[in-house]
Amino acid sequence: MNNDFEPPALSDTDVLALSVIWEHRRQSKADGIKILLLPFAPCPTCGEIVDEVIIGSQNLATLRQLVTMQPCGHVQTVSDSTLLRLQKHMGEMLADLEDANLRGRGASVEAILREARARTTPDNPEASRNTPDNPPGSTREQLPNDILELLAHRTYLSTACETARLLDGAIIRNPERGDLPGWRDRMHARCRLSQKFTGSACSCHCHKAPAP
Repeated sequence: MNNDFEPPALSDTDVLALSVIWEHRRQSKADGIKILLLPFAPCPTCGEIVDEVIIGSQNLATLRQLVTMQPCGHVQTVSDSTLLRLQKHMGEMLADLEDANLRGRGASVEAILREARARTTPDNPEASRNTPDNPPGSTREQLPNDILELLAHRTYLSTACETARLLDGAIIRNPERGDLPGWRDRMHARCRLSQKFTGSACSCHCHKAPAP
């Protein structure tokens, strides 16, 4: 009997949607929201409602993690390379979700799936460009100056740098995981540098020049 069978890999669309919903739920819980959390998308295998997603440990041979949907129990995998490739899209979608929440519009799973599909469809020009549509530091989507003057700016910390700070804590709690510092540094490197709508600079210490 062959025991080396590995479950199928999640599609880029499903990985992106799941990552965005997972992180949005985590941030909501951290903000004290205990009910009306954004639900998970249906199971990619059977289409049933998903109450919980269990992320398993990484297979060091394949660099893939097991992802189990509950209560149906279907298992898929996701690779580190896929997560890194989609990190920019994840950060932008989370920023859009935060802006929608601030405006009282909320978000739907269907809208997140549509956006994830649009960003990962190979024949979609916006998703298949070699250069990012809205690269870090871009002011393409920044509000007009006369509107910016009316805003009460708050301290901005990008999603990437916030994740890097969480990884600092994970490094302390899991000293045996030698891969975590690399993940933290990758997150800092993926920072947008400034909030794409207001232009507020990211306040993370990683952007400050070292003392002479």
